[in-house]
Amino acid sequence: MTFVNPKFTEISGYSAEELIGKTHRIVNSGYHDRSLFVEMWRTIRRGETWHGEVCNRNKAGDIYWVDTTVVPVQGPDGKILRYVSTRYDITDRKRSELELERLALTDGLTGLANRTRLLSMLKELLATEDGCGLIALIDLDHFKALNDSKGHFIGDLLLKETASRMKEFV
Repeated sequence: MTFVNPKFTEISGYSAEELIGKTHRIVNSGYHDRSLFVEMWRTIRRGETWHGEVCNRNKAGDIYWVDTTVVPVQGPDGKILRYVSTRYDITDRKRSELELERLALTDGLTGLANRTRLLSMLKELLATEDGCGLIALIDLDHFKALNDSKGHFIGDLLLKETASRMKEFV
């Protein structure tokens, strides 16, 4: 880095002195597969603009997300002189998106995968080379009778405890 603005130092937790002369690896969170950065560098080295969402880690170790655009700056001869990166903090939005995804794919009571997530997981499993896996169907005998006689609160406790015990073995 040859220049950082005050907002970047605020978000990253690093001082300008700690950042100048370093690469962006200093804030790499390890979240992304290497292929994201390979494609980014391939794009900007061709003189094209790259845009994407990047998960970084600040000096304190906390995750933050930025909407990033990297623009190559070319000299009169067409050679790339430097890159300019513009970033917008989208951490709150990403947290909301991830929470909505979690809510959409898990059972709110037990925290286990819901039917939608289970079907997706099965599809992924069947698409693998070996396609091996295990499916366990569990039936709680007389569950409806328990719910009707003792109330849904007790039924919910039984489901939570059953899920908790299942998680221990998976």
